[in-house]
Formats: sequence, C-alpha cells, structure tokens
Amino acid sequence: MASLINRPGGERRLQFVGHDGKRKTLRLGKLNRKAAESIRGHVEGLLEARRIGQPVRAETHVWLESIGQGLRAKLIRYGLIDGKPAVALSEAVEAYLKRKATSIKPGSL
Repeated sequence: MASLINRPGGERRLQFVGHDGKRKTLRLGKLNRKAAESIRGHVEGLLEARRIGQPVRAETHVWLESIGQGLRAKLIRYGLIDGKPAVALSEAVEAYLKRKATSIKPGSL
C-alpha cells in the first residue's frame, strides 16, 4: 500500500514499502491531488504485480508508455520497473529475421 503525503508549498510525496521491506519515498513535486492519486494507484499496481509475479494491468502498462523520463528514472531507481526499454513486437520480429536471414532459405523467410 502506498500513501500520499502533502508537503508545504503543494509538493506531494508517495511513500511505500519496497521489495526489500524498507520504506521508500518517491518525490512527485507539485501536482494536483487527482494526478497524485493516479500515480499512487499505478505504483500500487506495480508493487502488487512484482510481489505476486504477474504482469501489470493493461492500464498501468499504457500509463508507463506515456510518462516522462524523470518519473521513469525514479521508478527504475526504486526497482518498480526494469530499466530495459520496451521493444515493439514488430521491431523484435524484424531484428530476429535479420539475424536469421543468412541461415533460412528464402522460401521459408
């Protein structure tokens, strides 16, 4: 479970217990309450998915694709997401076919 903390000046922070059992504080900066609640929900989803070893919900996956590099770096630093960039399926298939093009007959390719 993650908790939102309101700081003076409108700054918001998100506290949660990480996978190592230690309390972490994610500084969100100046955000409105609705945006902070949205981030809290997605962080809780990431924590739960990692805890039970399941993929994240579709909404959280879409959210991860839309966030900025600053927030992404924070999520990576706290171990909530992997640092590897996501690769589209079409790009992965193209890369595979390029690697295999010399060993596969043209008809099979």
